[in-house]
Amino acid sequence: MGKAAMLLIISALIAGSLILYQSEQTNFSTLADQAERQEQIVAREIARTGYNVIVTRAQEVQKDLLDFNANTPLPEIIRTVNGGDDTGYSEDVEGGHFTAHLVRTGLETYRVESTGFFNDANHTVTGDFLLSNILNVPEGEDDTFYSGIVEEPEGTCTSVFVQRFLPINDAGHGTQEDGLNPLNPTVDCEIGTEGCTYEPKKYMRLPPEKLFDSADRYTREGTRANIYTELPPMSRLGVVIGVDEMNTDGTCPQIDDPGQSAQRFYSLTAKRPGNSGNAGRGAGGGGQASSQQGAVDDVLESKHALLQSWPDGDGNVWRIAFETGEWTDEQLQDIKLNGYPSCVGSTCNFEDGTYGGSGWTEDSYGYAQLEDRDGHPSFNDFVLEFWLRESDGEMRPGQHAPGQQEPLEVVLASD
Repeated sequence: MGKAAMLLIISALIAGSLILYQSEQTNFSTLADQAERQEQIVAREIARTGYNVIVTRAQEVQKDLLDFNANTPLPEIIRTVNGGDDTGYSEDVEGGHFTAHLVRTGLETYRVESTGFFNDANHTVTGDFLLSNILNVPEGEDDTFYSGIVEEPEGTCTSVFVQRFLPINDAGHGTQEDGLNPLNPTVDCEIGTEGCTYEPKKYMRLPPEKLFDSADRYTREGTRANIYTELPPMSRLGVVIGVDEMNTDGTCPQIDDPGQSAQRFYSLTAKRPGNSGNAGRGAGGGGQASSQQGAVDDVLESKHALLQSWPDGDGNVWRIAFETGEWTDEQLQDIKLNGYPSCVGSTCNFEDGTYGGSGWTEDSYGYAQLEDRDGHPSFNDFVLEFWLRESDGEMRPGQHAPGQQEPLEVVLASD
């Protein structure tokens, strides 16, 4: 055999060996990738298990502490759920483990974070929540609540609507005497099994109903309203404001529906399955904020609203403050959590996710102190207060809305 032919054979053998080696390496890589993906899937399921465990734990702790003291502060609830200031809840599960905890994100809001671990894989699941007693009608209340405007702008017209979220399943004690509702029927099969995919919803969101006509600070005829309506226990009360420019003759346009306004801002938004988004602006709000009737899983605080229970009340007085300026989600969230910074106007800088606030100060009523501010969100553009009447007919304390006008009676549409 000639030298040239020998070289060709050797070259072919080497090439074949390289191809075989590369094929084996590819198989090894594929198997490794598959194992890694499987571990990631298991870690994700463990994280979801931890998420469900900590959410249930948070709900139970809220109920126990708020039943004992309606003014239990959010930090105390978070500490109790987490088991301490710097700890979290951990548990071994399915050959791995999870760690889960609550993190405060605002005055009355928190985030659940759960991380699942399996071998070298880990996965984190998060979700945002609003404290269960905020703008929530408790047991034993009648069908009357009061609304008062605390702060509003001049030269800008604002119309105000209430949006009720009625409980529609057993978790909300039902809206009928038998605890059932045809909008949310009982399920006679096990959720998740073949042919059983119905997921009960927690609230029925109703269309907004007008409380105050469009006006500004100097053209509004009354700043208080008595509202008589159906408020089943565990109902949530949302607010929608429509914002418009004043007409050239100094009057405000007639607005009978939020959709007629140039801008709309919601205090509560709907939480959807698998989506913890918190968009609250009417335009481009990710579908979370809506004026349409429909069943929803839960409610969240809108990114443009700052909700707070009156710290000195009995849990049935709430303040709803709106920010209507153009700010990013991160800037709005920072002020909610950390309060106002010491800077003023153009001297304010948003760096590393914060303006540098060190916490909210309190006003004379115990609420977070709101002010007119430039250079950062203030949540003082439009402010209302809601309070319930006790069954004996006495008003609750917390009537902080200015003005001494006779209450404006508003009869809302029946269900």
